Parts: sequence; structure tokens; C-alpha cells
Amino acid sequence: MRYPLPMLQARAARLFAERFSRAPEGVAYAPGRVNLIGEHTDYNEGFVLPTAIDRGIAVAFSRSEGPSVFVSSRYGEAEPFFARKPEHGIVRGWARYAAGMAWALQQEFEAPIADVWALTDADLPAGSGLSSSAALEVAVGLALCRASELEIAPKKLALLAQRAESEYVGVRCGVMDMFAIALSQKGSALFLDTRSLEFEHVPLPQGVSIAILDTGVRRELAGSAYNQRREECAQAAVALGV
Repeated sequence: MRYPLPMLQARAARLFAERFSRAPEGVAYAPGRVNLIGEHTDYNEGFVLPTAIDRGIAVAFSRSEGPSVFVSSRYGEAEPFFARKPEHGIVRGWARYAAGMAWALQQEFEAPIADVWALTDADLPAGSGLSSSAALEVAVGLALCRASELEIAPKKLALLAQRAESEYVGVRCGVMDMFAIALSQKGSALFLDTRSLEFEHVPLPQGVSIAILDTGVRRELAGSAYNQRREECAQAAVALGV
């Protein structure tokens, strides 16, 4: 592992060492995102223009000889699970997103996914509309791929993260959040056609800053009417013939 790490990653590595009494083998990171144009259009096959932000989630990890153990600096330790077979409904709470990512990777790769000890730390507010769940999935996906010595393209990682949230966690989300988090470049927004999955990096104008205000209102898609809204959009599209 290379040092010095950015502040969040370094803190995750320190907390990992305190919890597991050893240094991590690596630290994966994924940013949050903000959407500039295109609300509720990503799962309606429309255009969106998100960009990554300067806050995110770090996952310090090492390969484990037993089941995977995920610890959150915010929420504590989750139930252990085996990455090669994370059964639906066994893992609860925030760790569903980690287990879902292990499940999605196992569906994609013939090689077994390595079990890990992992500690997550974040400076991204949870439930604030900045895609903390997608950031967790992408960061965990990177950690599991590195631990398993698997190469994965950013686009494939984004698609597997979307599959994890949709099929394992049960939130029928679109692809925007994961694409923005896995594919954004510094100084650019990501113009994405969610039907064709073609995308383009659009440079942001010089001298322009994006201000993000946290209202303090929290939400959780898995416990919200999000799936109902998606179904209503699908019914409206059928009624309009589009």
C-alpha cells in the first residue's frame, strides 16, 4: 500500500489497524455524486448530467481466512458473510450493499471472490441524495476485485453495482449514480444516455464552482416509495405510448 494516502483513506487505514490489529493490504475509494440535469430520467432511458464530488467512502481491506467481516466507522460491525455465496436475506442493514456487490461480482466472474476484513469510513453524508449507497457499492467492488486479483473496467463495475442494488438489495435503481461514481473525471460532468449507455465527459466551465447544500433531511431508498415511483413512470410511459 502506498503512502501518504489522502486524509479519508489514511483514517480508514488507521481505524482498520485498530480494529483488526494489522495494517490493511489496500484502501479503495469511491466519491459521491451530484446530478445537474435529469431527475428520474435514468431509469426511464433518458439523458442525465451528473458529476462526482469531493466527498466519498473509503474501504480499507485485507484478505480474510474466514468469512467476510465488514465494519463501518458509523454503524459498527455487520453480520459476517461468505463473499463466494452471500445468500439473499441473510445480511441486513447497511452491509446489504457490500454483500450485494460480492454477489454481483460472483455472478460475473468464474473465479471465486475473496473474503475480506474491511472497514468503511466516509465523509459523505448518508441519506442526503449524494448516492452514498452507490459509492459504497463501487468502493466495495474495487476492494473485492483487488483482494481477488481481478481486473474490472469502470463501466462493468458500474453495471454490477447497479445490479447489486436492484437485484440483491431490492431497490430498482437506474445506472446514473454508479456511472457517475465509477466514470467521472475531475473538472468534467458526465453526459450519459441511459438507453444506449453511451457517455461523454463534458468539461465544466473555468471558474465555475458547484455548491452542494445539505438540508439535513435524510432518506433511504430501500425503505422509501422509490420502487413505486419507478412503476408509476413505467405505467405513464405505456399510457403515453413512449
